[in-house]
Amino acid sequence: MSFTISEILEKTKELIENHPEIGGYISIIGEIGTIKIYGKHAYMTLKDESSTLKAVYFNISSENRVNFKEGTLIEAFGYISIYKERGEFQLYIKSARELSKTGLLRQKFEEQKQRLINEGIIPRQETERRKLPEFPEKIGIITSRNGAALHDIIQTFKKIYPELTLQIFHTGVQGKVEKQIIQAISNAEGSDVDCLIIARGGGSLEDLWCFNDENVVKKIKSCKKPVISGIGHETDHTLSEYAADYIASTPTAAAMIAVPNIFDFLSHKSAVLKRAEFNLQKKLNDVQIRLLSVSKNLLKRDPEYELQQNQKKLDYLIKILGNLIDNKFNVLTHRLSGMKAINKYSVIETRVDKISSKMLVLKEKINASNPDKYLELGYSRVEKDKIPVLGVVQLNTGDLVNVLMKDGEFTAEVKRLKKL
Repeated sequence: MSFTISEILEKTKELIENHPEIGGYISIIGEIGTIKIYGKHAYMTLKDESSTLKAVYFNISSENRVNFKEGTLIEAFGYISIYKERGEFQLYIKSARELSKTGLLRQKFEEQKQRLINEGIIPRQETERRKLPEFPEKIGIITSRNGAALHDIIQTFKKIYPELTLQIFHTGVQGKVEKQIIQAISNAEGSDVDCLIIARGGGSLEDLWCFNDENVVKKIKSCKKPVISGIGHETDHTLSEYAADYIASTPTAAAMIAVPNIFDFLSHKSAVLKRAEFNLQKKLNDVQIRLLSVSKNLLKRDPEYELQQNQKKLDYLIKILGNLIDNKFNVLTHRLSGMKAINKYSVIETRVDKISSKMLVLKEKINASNPDKYLELGYSRVEKDKIPVLGVVQLNTGDLVNVLMKDGEFTAEVKRLKKL
């Protein structure tokens, strides 16, 4: 037997309207999923945990027009029929009242949340939080391999921490997939990953409901690896996040919690090293300046240093004095020669001769005081760093000294010192 569309819809409508339980006027409790009001009429969907029913509310009251919103739990009184023009099964509401502004799922969410709190499962205490590795080598991702969340996580790691190995533990992330999620966590727990990210994109409370399952929450709490929750968007919340070690507002944010921005890290460390190098160099310069100052002060107080300096001054003064006497002698000799040429008196000649004799004697005495004269007699002169050595106090074992003789000089090393 074959039926036309109109015939089958009409028969179905009759069956529903004449049904002993659902035929006629009935009351239905449900949460408003969507609602649109046009004039005096409201078109909505009613839902529970797993099903949705279309409904139309003709001549909706002004009070309900204001109070009825998405998520409002209501009790609707009306009858079920089929709108044949569209083949739609729907509820025709005659009257309705608000039961709660919080929907059925939201109420169940709060009930489960309170039960887990009472059992001590959530929230995870700060002392229970497992520390993430500073520079992880391998991270496990528990999500759908086909979801946008995985793509966002991978792209984030490429930008901030490219040298990383990822292992994907595939699972469904919507619907009756609680066992899949638990199995994926178990597989990741037995792997060599450093930490886990549980992630999926945003959605409605129904879309994310699998992450409110008590067994999923308990599995996350007992997981041996550190867990980061990146489920939903900023405004989405699940019970799973309360059991995780770290909570991120999005999958991308979860990736940013799992690893540092390696480029920012290296830039920061480079700046720190440069500052440290600058400070160390400055301190080194300061220490060198202080050491130089202290060295100069100590050197000035060293008797050997003062003896060397005085010896230098004496040698310099002897040389200057010798030059002055030679110059003076030459000048006087020249003047005396001139005086002899013009002086006709013998008395003056006698005086000039006496002065000349005295000058010659003085010159001989000065020449006799010249240290180099002793070299001609077979003596030698010892110098250290071009400074005459006047005593062993100026020497140390291992010093190199120059020994000057009349026909040359040679370098010797001090092997032994003996003070008299």
